[in-house]
Amino acid sequence: MIHPILEFFGIATGAATIYIAALNLGGGSVSDIVRKTRMPRSSVKRHVEELLKKGLLRFFIQKKHRVIVATPPERIRQIFEERVADFSSAIPKLKQLAREKTPHLGIRFYEDLTGVRAVYDSILAEQKPIDAITSPEDTLAVLGDFTERFVKRRIEKKIPMRLLTPNTPHARQFREADSRSFRTTQFLPPNFPFHTATYIYGDKVAIIALRNASPNGVIIHDPLIAQAQRAMFELLWNQGRAQF
Repeated sequence: MIHPILEFFGIATGAATIYIAALNLGGGSVSDIVRKTRMPRSSVKRHVEELLKKGLLRFFIQKKHRVIVATPPERIRQIFEERVADFSSAIPKLKQLAREKTPHLGIRFYEDLTGVRAVYDSILAEQKPIDAITSPEDTLAVLGDFTERFVKRRIEKKIPMRLLTPNTPHARQFREADSRSFRTTQFLPPNFPFHTATYIYGDKVAIIALRNASPNGVIIHDPLIAQAQRAMFELLWNQGRAQF
């Protein structure tokens, strides 16, 4: 029972064994601890030095020999209490640093199916409303069952989506499920060919090239770019609404 408690406070198993042995001996040499623990001498010496540095062991010289003594448990508790107090005093500064930190802007590239799936996972992780321009046929052809799992997870998280998609029989069937899918679908104007998926969410834009052989994607984290993409989405959205 004692070992797990010591390990919880960052004392490794071997070091804990040596501390308990030193406590039981009341004072002794490295050789005494080796005999008590039956551990290799090299391991005992290494752990003893670690425990001395941590203040969990101390030593004194007796007849030109170093006698190792375990620090009383009460003192160990005091050491950890002092460390907790030091950390507590630093919390206000740490919080200030967290507030001052600006979001990391930039571009990340993702390759192959594994990378593209990571893009979709990232979209859901943001838990922000999604504006999407894509074709259900293309995403299903490239991602297969993962597409259905993405939709299911989005519904479970209650993340709303506005979808712009070409007017195809599959897309019309897809729109019939809007009411139970936290989704609103509009059709794109005619002659609007594309084979990409664009997702606008929060301050990010994800663009995925839907190619069967080598799909890849990119996530752009930039408020200005997200704002511009959202403005273009609104233009297409309003055209789709006016048409139907």
